[in-house]
Amino acid sequence: MNYGRIALAGLVGTVVFFGIGFLIFGLLIAKYYAPYPGVYRSATAVQSHIPVGLASTFVAILLLAAIYAKGYEGGSGLAEGARFGLLVGLFVVCAVVADEYVTLNIGRRLALAMAAGRLIEWTLVGMAIGLVYKPVASATVAALTGLDAYSGRVCASLCHRPVAGHSQNHQTGAVCLTIWPPTPALRTLA
Repeated sequence: MNYGRIALAGLVGTVVFFGIGFLIFGLLIAKYYAPYPGVYRSATAVQSHIPVGLASTFVAILLLAAIYAKGYEGGSGLAEGARFGLLVGLFVVCAVVADEYVTLNIGRRLALAMAAGRLIEWTLVGMAIGLVYKPVASATVAALTGLDAYSGRVCASLCHRPVAGHSQNHQTGAVCLTIWPPTPALRTLA
């Protein structure tokens, strides 16, 4: 894993989270919170709790960036990040928003607005993480994909990137090492 990129992805994801959160929850659906002053803190009361919110959200998104890095499959960062963010968003909607609807005295309209907002927010955070995170070069080799015992060529998949001049007899997106001369021991392995 590329720990520097995980940290940067966590930071960028946190900025995206708060930016999108302000747009969605602070502007677009803020009116849906108004009927519930006894359930949620006032804007003034929230101010004194902002350091806790910033720190805990950063740690949470940093952890998500690490989870993303562990599951990174080598595709487009934007597409993989969107898929990851959508899954996180669905988790948050089911585990948090639905639970708040059940346990807090809020209406269906607010719960649906919160669910849509969280789904969009987390999808965008996932996309930001996906765009920022890049694995370290040595970690991109996924697995050995073949051994040609007669040519002595060992192939390893490398993030599904086409390699110029690559033999058509081997997988596209593979890096090949030639072990020469091929030995009977090599032929036995095949």
